[in-house]
Amino acid sequence: MDRKTKATLVSSLMALSLVLGMMAIFNNSWLSETNEDSGETTSSGLENSMIVNTYKNNTECEATKDMMVGFGVPGEISCDGKELTVLMNIEELCEPDEGGEVTDDCEDVIAANSMGATGMWAGTACALLISVQFVLPKLGLRMLEDLPIIVQTIISWSVGTLMLVGVISWYVLLPEGDANASIGLYLAIIASVVGLSGAAVGQFVATED
Repeated sequence: MDRKTKATLVSSLMALSLVLGMMAIFNNSWLSETNEDSGETTSSGLENSMIVNTYKNNTECEATKDMMVGFGVPGEISCDGKELTVLMNIEELCEPDEGGEVTDDCEDVIAANSMGATGMWAGTACALLISVQFVLPKLGLRMLEDLPIIVQTIISWSVGTLMLVGVISWYVLLPEGDANASIGLYLAIIASVVGLSGAAVGQFVATED
């Protein structure tokens, strides 16, 4: 593979990993669970938990929303047609009770989300650095090209590795439950695989001068 094609491929993979990683970080559905009786869907991401319920019409949805607001239900409550969504910050849901204690499950969830977010943010930061490294020379800036090859290689492999470590740590620390993997988790896994693929191309694919 010629040098220009290889550089374009690596930068494209890193940019894709960056985009997918950011989408995963801000996605509110890493895990989801649907109550078959009520049709209510509960999902959670690294920061927020979301409950979605569908009513017969918009009027019923708005009435339920007003009732929930009146009862002081925490979170951001909105109606989109007949679909009611309650978006809540997980840390706010896990505030200490009257005894000043936080349940074990809440502590585990917060710890898991913190590790997952740390790994994903670190991986996306490395992906951004690698992407910028390929863009700056086109703007006449070459400061990142002066980095030692070993440093560039470490940063390159760190993209997918850190994301994957974040996902695995999140899964290990998460308390047991019946929720299923959802879109946010899949995005995070794909982002890590794409990042590792970019690093592999950069290191193992031969360059033809």
